Amino acid sequence: MITNPDLHLHTHYSDGLESPETVVSRAKAKGFDVIAVTDHDGMGGVEAAVEAGRKLGIPVIRGVEFSAEFDNTDGKFDAPAGMAYMHLLGYGMDPENSALKEMLEFIRANRVERNL
Repeated sequence: MITNPDLHLHTHYSDGLESPETVVSRAKAKGFDVIAVTDHDGMGGVEAAVEAGRKLGIPVIRGVEFSAEFDNTDGKFDAPAGMAYMHLLGYGMDPENSALKEMLEFIRANRVERNL
């Protein structure tokens, strides 16, 4: 029975400060019984976290935090007009899935362009 999950953790592969292994180790030490690594727009540290979880006895769910946009500039939807930016969490992702890899690369490229 899961009683203490943390399903939204970041590593230094996005805006976290620590390695996947350290994130898993800290989660275990704090008493979490399952975690998800959900770095922004990438899954570079997920497999290292899963492996660390196996060694430490804490399940690690493969995840990603997608950056998304909602375009309602024409006011067509029953929501405030304009652009809305949000993050969506996805779980159980396959980091080797080619369509997912392509989409994450597209999102990262758009973020770089937007930030310029």
